[in-house]
Amino acid sequence: MATLEKIRKRSALLFTIIIVALLAFILGDFLTSGRSFFGHGTTMAKVDGHKIDYSKVSERAEMLSQQAQAQGQNLDAETVRQMAIQQLLTEALINQEIADLGIAVTDAEITAGMTSAMPHPAAQQFIYQMSQSLGLQGMSGQAVFDAVSNPAKYGITDPQMQQQLRAMWAAQEQQLEDALRQEKFSRLIAGLYTANPLDADALYNERNTTTHITFAAKDFTSVPDQDVTVSEDEIRTRWQQDKERYRLGEPSREVSYIVVPIEPSAEDLKVANNTVREAIAALRADTAGISSVQNNPAFVVNRVNTPRRNLQNPILRAYLDTAHVGQVSQLIHNNQGYTIAKLLGKTQQTDSVRLSFAIFMDDNARDSVLSKINAGEVSFSEYIAANGAGQDSIWDVMVNSSAPASLVETISNAPYGQLTAYNDSIMGQDGNYIQRSMLVKVLERKAPATVYDVAVIEYAVDPSQETINKLTSDFRKYLTENATAKAFAENAANAGYNVQNAIIGASSSQLGQNMYNAGLEDSRSLVKWAMENDKNAVSPIYQDKKQSYLAAIAVDALYDEFIPYTSPELNENITATLRNEKKAQKLIDQYAGKANDVAGYAQLMGTEVNTTDVNFASYMFGNLGVNENKLHGLAASTPKGKLVGPVKGNTRVIVFTVDGVDVEGRPNDFKENAAEFNRTQGFGAIFNNANLFNVLRGRHEVVNYSLDFENPGL
Repeated sequence: MATLEKIRKRSALLFTIIIVALLAFILGDFLTSGRSFFGHGTTMAKVDGHKIDYSKVSERAEMLSQQAQAQGQNLDAETVRQMAIQQLLTEALINQEIADLGIAVTDAEITAGMTSAMPHPAAQQFIYQMSQSLGLQGMSGQAVFDAVSNPAKYGITDPQMQQQLRAMWAAQEQQLEDALRQEKFSRLIAGLYTANPLDADALYNERNTTTHITFAAKDFTSVPDQDVTVSEDEIRTRWQQDKERYRLGEPSREVSYIVVPIEPSAEDLKVANNTVREAIAALRADTAGISSVQNNPAFVVNRVNTPRRNLQNPILRAYLDTAHVGQVSQLIHNNQGYTIAKLLGKTQQTDSVRLSFAIFMDDNARDSVLSKINAGEVSFSEYIAANGAGQDSIWDVMVNSSAPASLVETISNAPYGQLTAYNDSIMGQDGNYIQRSMLVKVLERKAPATVYDVAVIEYAVDPSQETINKLTSDFRKYLTENATAKAFAENAANAGYNVQNAIIGASSSQLGQNMYNAGLEDSRSLVKWAMENDKNAVSPIYQDKKQSYLAAIAVDALYDEFIPYTSPELNENITATLRNEKKAQKLIDQYAGKANDVAGYAQLMGTEVNTTDVNFASYMFGNLGVNENKLHGLAASTPKGKLVGPVKGNTRVIVFTVDGVDVEGRPNDFKENAAEFNRTQGFGAIFNNANLFNVLRGRHEVVNYSLDFENPGL
């Protein structure tokens, strides 16, 4: 009672303490993360009002990672996470379109997809796994549904398990419903962007019509850059005309970055060369084997005992063709390392045999069967087929076999066609050894093969700590002396560094990543640093997890909706386009109307007359270049013999005449041409995986909060 009375008297004080502690907790969380209160909470990304939760991203990323591993791919974790975010955002946008269009799935469609003789592909794996778990003879959605409805009938009496079973079925129905909705949406969109007879006929004509032209061309480079000028107003005007091409999907930053490979120095290479030379000398002197390198951690020794045919390395195979026992040779030498080989021995061994065998639990059972076989009551093949305790007439490899050496020796020495008894012991499931009895019959042996006992010795040339320290010291000195983005980029070449540029956003998993380039591995920390720092800031040194490079990044500019024309790379691209247009016009003005045929123009231009073939459906314009849309159109529409030009191409001005047109005689197949149209110009081209998200997103900006959920350190 006394204790309770004390608590009552001090309740106001305790209440104050609790409130202060709670406020401290709230403010602390707010100040450290900014997410839980007044922020985006567990939202990892959003677009057009659709939010993607952290837990959903984690689940999808795990699934994508497992799929990649199953396909032998080892994707960067952050790349997988950004893939997951984009997939989920795409699905959210698709679901919005589905809702707006009023696309619905009926109960009958779901029932058919779950319980028909062949379940819908989206449900097949679930039905298959559940059928196996229930011990069904085959995959049956109807039987699985029966088990969900009448679990006791299938021996499922635990209420919790019954509830879980119903929940799993309901979840799968929901997944199927989502899949069916998306299928209907895809079919609807595909129907809007599919080939009609006119499209198919046009594509057929384009693919099967070849135009032969004679031409003369003058390259833009013949006009010096200083002969044409491009003003800032012209650049701005052209940018304004093409502005939508430069729309950004998210707030972004233009950055410059330097990557310094951590590689061996000249001194490191010299030390490595001396080490390897000494090792080779020791191996040659070591007539007994490879003890001189076997215990040296600098060398990795892989001893191979195999016929030549099992060797995949062509250099090693060539070495064994001429090497004598004891010969030491250096097979590979580059800046990454050395490979040395020493032939330790050559033997003639039975390569493989064709045999039959049966396994028995004890000698008595084996001897009983052997007696019956010898008495003619049953053949060995008949016994194996009837009892399934062995295999009949199979080829088995003897060299490097996984079988016990005693069994390999028994098989190698067994006489043809005779049953040979064999005994050994094997480990049982309980960890104890049990006796095993066998009967073996050798039916055929391949000719003995030469088996090589060869040691392959690897020595990796790694940068020394002194080299790493110097690379780090020199780079740190450069960053200290060039602490602004402008100096960082401008002075790099003189210091021996190469500057690269990129435009990045919160969804950039790596620097320099695009549809053509995987990007700089393990560079997400640099992206995070750049997105969290201001214009002109220069980062400290970053080192990747594999310790293969040093890197630093500088923030050149901050962009919101569009890449501005002042962006150095974009500015140069627009300038080059305008410059080429002016060069083209200069050349056209110089030559237009001053000749009557291609030969005359070729003489004026100081070039040769050439011929080429043009197919309207090809991205190539003969042998003159790619994406020459204007020239393609002119070639297709120009009558035979008419002189065209000079006209501007992408890289030169051209004069040409059409010499003739050939039409291939292959039949016009609507299905074939329609399928090709859909793939290259219709639904398949517009709504492919690489483009679908941007089509659905339109002008809506993506807000990606993923940087707030990670803390990779520099």
